[in-house]
Amino acid sequence: MVGNRFYRIWANNNRLSGNIPDLSGMPYIAQVRLQNNQISGYSPGSLETAKYLRRLNLRNNKLPASVAIPLIDDLYKNYLLRKRSGVNINLQGQAPDGGAPALTESAVNADNIGELSSANKLAALRNAGWTILLD
Repeated sequence: MVGNRFYRIWANNNRLSGNIPDLSGMPYIAQVRLQNNQISGYSPGSLETAKYLRRLNLRNNKLPASVAIPLIDDLYKNYLLRKRSGVNINLQGQAPDGGAPALTESAVNADNIGELSSANKLAALRNAGWTILLD
């Protein structure tokens, strides 16, 4: 952290639960590592304005399929706010509680209706040089 600007959040292996942290007030955040926790939700808008985001690692959490549309939508809006390549997002290894479907490539592709579908937004991000890993 420099002044009041956060650049990195690393909180791996801490049993953190609840939603992905709201980063809407942290536009300069570049790296977020929250892998191997118990994060199970997403609040729309949380990643939309983190315009310097380069790495987001949420591997091995509990994100359900229901977060696919708002999460991909916010990542797409994030890209439009500051177009860039080289962003790495790891969303692999999700195992939600209660047998709910997990956040996977199939969950994103299920919203494939219309030009602004999650599937098309995911494809646009990848075509722009973003690496987004999903099971």
